[in-house]
Amino acid sequence: TADLSGSTGSAAYAGFFGKLSGAEIRNLTVNGTITGKDYTTTYMGGVAGYCKNTTLENCVNQAKLAVATYTAAPNYLVEKRVHRTGGVVGYAVDTQLARCENKANVSGLAFFGGIAGTATRVTFRQCVNSGDISYTATELPVSGTCVTLGGVAALLRTGNRVLGCVNTGTITVQVSHTATNEKVDYNAMAGGLAALSHGYRAASPESNNVIENSCNRGAVSVSVDVTGAGSKRENAKAGGAVGNEYAGGLLVANFYNTGTVTASVRETGGNAMSGGVIGGGIKATGELINVWYSGVRQPYGQTGPATQTNVTFFEPSDGVGAAMVTAFNAYQTEWSQYNAVWAAGADGYPVVTELTPLPAELRTLSLGGKVIIDQEKRTISAVFSGPGTDLSRVYVGYAETSMAGATV
Repeated sequence: TADLSGSTGSAAYAGFFGKLSGAEIRNLTVNGTITGKDYTTTYMGGVAGYCKNTTLENCVNQAKLAVATYTAAPNYLVEKRVHRTGGVVGYAVDTQLARCENKANVSGLAFFGGIAGTATRVTFRQCVNSGDISYTATELPVSGTCVTLGGVAALLRTGNRVLGCVNTGTITVQVSHTATNEKVDYNAMAGGLAALSHGYRAASPESNNVIENSCNRGAVSVSVDVTGAGSKRENAKAGGAVGNEYAGGLLVANFYNTGTVTASVRETGGNAMSGGVIGGGIKATGELINVWYSGVRQPYGQTGPATQTNVTFFEPSDGVGAAMVTAFNAYQTEWSQYNAVWAAGADGYPVVTELTPLPAELRTLSLGGKVIIDQEKRTISAVFSGPGTDLSRVYVGYAETSMAGATV
């Protein structure tokens, strides 16, 4: 356990560790206060500001995260400048986060994820955010910027896996502003697990983001209220799993939401989007599979995904916990890398009791061949097919292996 009371980060990195690469950190709890030096701080997290090719396991943040006062830039919130901030790590790339937790309540940071601020090709496994996350302001950042809050991550860039994760904290964005002839282009988004997912399924399947065997138990609320003269555009997006999905390539499977989800704007022409699973921006390549949700009647706040399988609305009084446990334990698709065992929790709702890697196994491909894959390494070790079969693009779940020009 580390106590960092009074600690101040460097100009670029703030955390117990400023920057990690190729490291393994286990069983670390951080207490106290971590303060970004000033508006130039780019990465801030309780355990580390930045991680690459790193494993963080059983790491817990209980420290307060804050930014030193900076007043030299009028009408620009210093908190927004620290744009990669997370309870455990600010920015993670090619990193494993297993059984990590944020217990700290966080307020005043406009870009924050309970576990990670921004993630690229990161696996979050059985991570928990129990801290309340809030942003309340009467002054806006520069026009066109965005408030982005998520229980696990603020931004899932590409190739991320959120597996067996839970958010129980409330996530709240409440912004009010009186415009005085300036142009206001204001965006705010929040999600129980992630505020924004930015995958590229059309370009390459391995760039998809996957949320699987996870749940949100906290309320999610986004309110944008801009009055006065001037040109105004307000966007508020809230989702039980993800606030806003951009560019396609998001799979949400074996997920449930019990938190209330609300989004509101003042302007008649503004956009307020709320969904029990996803708030706004759904693309045709998104998929919802074996999903249960409450909190708001619709599963998504904008155009629905191309594939929706076993998507069920429920009221908290319906007593569907046992039915969800049965459905979740029966589920597995070609995307699954881990086997989850669900059981009823103390309040009757499902909890993941085990999450174990699936062994290498024989899979049948759509082209009629078979492939032995390693779920941990996501590699193909053998391919069998008929004469003349084109193997130029072989898909295994969301992993793609290039075999240009190969035929059998």
